[in-house]
Amino acid sequence: MWRLRSELGGGEIFGHMLLWVLLGVVTCGLGLFLFPYSMGTLVINSTVLLDEHGRPMGKLRCTRGVGDHIGHAFLWWFLALITLGIAGFWYAYRVATDLLSDTVVDPIR
Repeated sequence: MWRLRSELGGGEIFGHMLLWVLLGVVTCGLGLFLFPYSMGTLVINSTVLLDEHGRPMGKLRCTRGVGDHIGHAFLWWFLALITLGIAGFWYAYRVATDLLSDTVVDPIR
């Protein structure tokens, strides 16, 4: 049975959080619509596929680009605005499904 293992460290998480707190302050919160994409991509790109013996077989890589994130986030920002935030709940699920749909496994040799 294959497994997944995250190689994301505490220092990387802290640095990522700090960056997004600063971006949130600078953009008055509007930039935070991109945070779920960035966080999901960080987690996916730090994940390794292991075989049944625990040996690395491949590394997950999200192929979705920043341009795709911005366009999608703008659409959901608008929907959240006109629905008074209710669309934000749907947004979280869409981000996860979009990122996973655009994820490939690069073999480790």
